[in-house]
Amino acid sequence: MLIKREIKKSICYEIAWMLILAGFVSVSVFLIFHLYEIDLTTMIDVQGDACGLAGVAHDYISGIKSGRGVQVLLNSLFHAKLETSFLHKIGLFLCCLFFDSFGTAANFYYFAGYIFVALGMYIALRMLQKETWLAAIGGVIYTFLPYHYLRGEQHIYLANYYMVPIACAMIIWLLDEQKERNRKFNLICISICVLMGLTDIYYSVFLAIILFFVFIYNLWNKKSISVCFMELALCVIPFLAIAIENIPYLISWFNHLGNNSNAFVSAGDGRTLADLQVYGLRIVQLIYPIQNHRIGLLANFRENLDQYLGTDESRMVTLGLLMTVGLVVSVFILLFSNKNDMVTEEIKKYGTLNVFIILVANIGGLNIFVGLISSSIRCYNRMSIFIAAFSLMTIITILQYVLRKGFSDIRKRAVIILGAALVLCLALLDQTPPFSKADYEYNWELNHNTKKLVEEIDLITDDNASILMLPIITEGVSEAKHDMRNYEQFWPSVYSDNLCWIEGTKEEYMNWANALSVMRTEMILEYSVCEGVEGIWLDENGYDKESFDEIKSNLDKFLGNPTLISETGKQYYYSLTTYEELLDTIYTKEDWNVIERQNELLKTSKGRYYGGALLSIAGGEKVMQDNSLVISSGELQYGPYISLDEGKYELMIVGNQLQFADFNLGYDLGAEAIKYTLEEGNEQIIKITFILEEDVDNMEFILFNDNDMDIRLDYYFLKKVQ
Repeated sequence: MLIKREIKKSICYEIAWMLILAGFVSVSVFLIFHLYEIDLTTMIDVQGDACGLAGVAHDYISGIKSGRGVQVLLNSLFHAKLETSFLHKIGLFLCCLFFDSFGTAANFYYFAGYIFVALGMYIALRMLQKETWLAAIGGVIYTFLPYHYLRGEQHIYLANYYMVPIACAMIIWLLDEQKERNRKFNLICISICVLMGLTDIYYSVFLAIILFFVFIYNLWNKKSISVCFMELALCVIPFLAIAIENIPYLISWFNHLGNNSNAFVSAGDGRTLADLQVYGLRIVQLIYPIQNHRIGLLANFRENLDQYLGTDESRMVTLGLLMTVGLVVSVFILLFSNKNDMVTEEIKKYGTLNVFIILVANIGGLNIFVGLISSSIRCYNRMSIFIAAFSLMTIITILQYVLRKGFSDIRKRAVIILGAALVLCLALLDQTPPFSKADYEYNWELNHNTKKLVEEIDLITDDNASILMLPIITEGVSEAKHDMRNYEQFWPSVYSDNLCWIEGTKEEYMNWANALSVMRTEMILEYSVCEGVEGIWLDENGYDKESFDEIKSNLDKFLGNPTLISETGKQYYYSLTTYEELLDTIYTKEDWNVIERQNELLKTSKGRYYGGALLSIAGGEKVMQDNSLVISSGELQYGPYISLDEGKYELMIVGNQLQFADFNLGYDLGAEAIKYTLEEGNEQIIKITFILEEDVDNMEFILFNDNDMDIRLDYYFLKKVQ
């Protein structure tokens, strides 16, 4: 009974400290982000990847309101992309249960992330037997790491790294030769690895890399693989959790192995090893001041350095002064201390891990070996939060040693506690830049104006009206030609449940929209009218100036002045009603039948429009054989809609398994077929000749695969012979 009472008392004591920590972090967030003067119904960040967060929160709330909340959550969890975020999505869904606005729900989950991360570090430090109040201070300092603040809502899953410090504590356990390894120990380690696998794929890979190092390190010291088998087994567990979440994606991948599919390449949008140099860790960025530091001199110093080092995401890895000291001390003691007491040995472990992580993550580091397996995991600067955790653990370990050994007197101990509180306040000021009201107001205005324009469109269109978004964003690609992230163009879709927004990433429109994305404006409008589209949304932010001026001029030419314009003058809405009436007076029923047939072909076939990328015209650009297409069963390749003069032509098709291909020629969008003569045909080459009696427009080559065997198309070679 006495033991149970002591356990209950200990649990209550820990809960009390966690509540104090959560309360302090909440107040700090309230002050740092000026929550007392901002509109929390609107997301504080509406740029870049933040749109993804808005979209997920919007879908959750819409699903909950319609009684399909659980179904929407399950669809979100078991998605079709190589990723892992089970725990984050469940947390966001729970927030959506309590709010009607997706903006409020997203903001609440983001700010709650500061509490989660602080509690994660608190638990980690308690696992390492640090005093409760020191663990609480460590939690506050770690959660306000510049990395967390700068990731913001754009990378909210990366920002909520609450499992990282707990995993770091587990790593220290595994390096501790005195730690008893029993069933409880093994279950805790396995559980931590599973939970890590359900939070983020990047952190799971990083954990596996570090665990493999721990395995090698312990194997070197213990000379027995059986003793170190647990470390090796733990390397695999996060990936098992990732595999469970991605079962639908992996099934699809295995079904297309014959097409040379690669799940990692597909999920990473074809990322390359060169990205490792762009998004790697730079040691100097770990230790220099945060952007817009509260001290003007340091802010200017940082700004000057950024001019030389660039401002990609690796700028977010700054540790802040306190954890920089922890990093330097841990490495210094590792290299130069000959002591072997418990505290020194513990700090040496932190130093060893910090050095290893830097060797892996640094530009030109050991990450190249992981990149050879999958270049999709490219942003090794993100390992900085592991360095931050071990560096902070170094500081907390030193503080605890000083308190226990040098300051047993109650008055001296009080002075140290007050000093630690002062260090905490200074650390917060050093690690968080002043909240930019101007940036928030810019984001709010951008968000508000988009929302207002969508509401106006809602008023003048029918329910479920289809709106085509320009530029048409295809899967992973947009028409944007500058460094703007095209995700921002998805914002209209989260502001109306009554409109159908058509873009190329939705499965039901993917083929159709992808084909339209490379067509002339007139053809886009014709197919849109045929599809029943009621209006066009044009976002100037998605184009460079020259491209925008061209598309805007063409739309004005065919549709007249925009029906609606946003207050910023950057978004436009064109109604297609008048244009549809105009086409009805021009086109005959037969004309519409041709367009409708082509429209259905674009929608129903798994077509690939290559737009001339695989076409080489004699005397023109060089043949690009590395742009091969795999045409699977039931797929259609078509294009490139070029204009040709009258005359005789020779067309050579080069690829593999071409004996299974059905080939046709046509122009005017398939309205007119062209007869041809087969000169040569085998597995790798089809050579034909054809004669054009007059100049033609919209010439296309149609290659269809109605067999089970895949066809590979390397390129077309077109030559005028007469």
